[in-house]
Amino acid sequence: MERYLLSQQPDTIVANKLPDTGHASSWCTKRKKRTRSHEGKKIEEKKRKSAPTQICLEEEKVPRVETADVVLTGDCLKIIPSIDVQVDGVITSPPYNLGKNPNHRRKDQSDHDFYSSYDDAKSAKEYTKLIVQLFRELEKVVAPKGIVLLNMSYSSKDASLPYHVVVSVEKKTSWKNRETLFWKKPTAMPFQTSPRNLSRIVEQVFLFARNTDFVTNKAVKSVNEKTGQKFYAYADNYIEAPCFDPGTRKHHKATFPCALVEHLLRLYFPEGSIILDPFCGTGTTAVACKRTGRHYIMIDIDPSYTKFSEERVAE
Repeated sequence: MERYLLSQQPDTIVANKLPDTGHASSWCTKRKKRTRSHEGKKIEEKKRKSAPTQICLEEEKVPRVETADVVLTGDCLKIIPSIDVQVDGVITSPPYNLGKNPNHRRKDQSDHDFYSSYDDAKSAKEYTKLIVQLFRELEKVVAPKGIVLLNMSYSSKDASLPYHVVVSVEKKTSWKNRETLFWKKPTAMPFQTSPRNLSRIVEQVFLFARNTDFVTNKAVKSVNEKTGQKFYAYADNYIEAPCFDPGTRKHHKATFPCALVEHLLRLYFPEGSIILDPFCGTGTTAVACKRTGRHYIMIDIDPSYTKFSEERVAE
């Protein structure tokens, strides 16, 4: 299995990350001109020589992705443009913006289950912009009749965020929300401490397509001889599946289960399809693809997640 590692610095992709100096700029960005004393310049030069070498990669230098069944480490917005194969669809669950990075969370957010490589406490505007950027990149690699299945939930602080995302994607890209499915879990996030919030037993899976003629696997059961009207096998938008797969929670606290992904694969994608997951986490989408005869391209910004994903797929 191929594996690429691309670490991200502000405004550039780098192959070797520098130590944190407390500055937002990197060796690849332009520094502001400033007056320095001769001694100060000598100290600066000494520090520069002792720093590890950093290779700055232009966009076109990102390794090309020419085959499926790969796990890639890095920023999905940087990697997706390097995908040279056409994917049939996307199944993914981005971070829910609940504030799980202790370096970024707001004061009113909890202090457990943090992400280490991602700012999960963006403003609603920043988060929506991120998802819109993702959908713009997906326009370039997803087949014309392909779909995006986006699993999202919400925090008690901002229950409307998923709907803002849907509206923004529709307004600013060619994707339209054509269907909403509901994943019903056996247990839910409790809100016993709140007199208003209910226990959240379901999560949405929003289906986006650019055309109304996207493909599904619903079989024709009968045809009206007089009118030619086709009747298809029954399938509803309510999916019961576990909260997570055994053994994944110690690596990632917010995963979806193989049972959910396998259901979606069998409903919407024929065998042999190539599925992209730009927020692959513990690799559940890849495992489900392997079990059902589909192919996968997995991306995550956290090296620990992609390492575990590779181990799961190899089992």
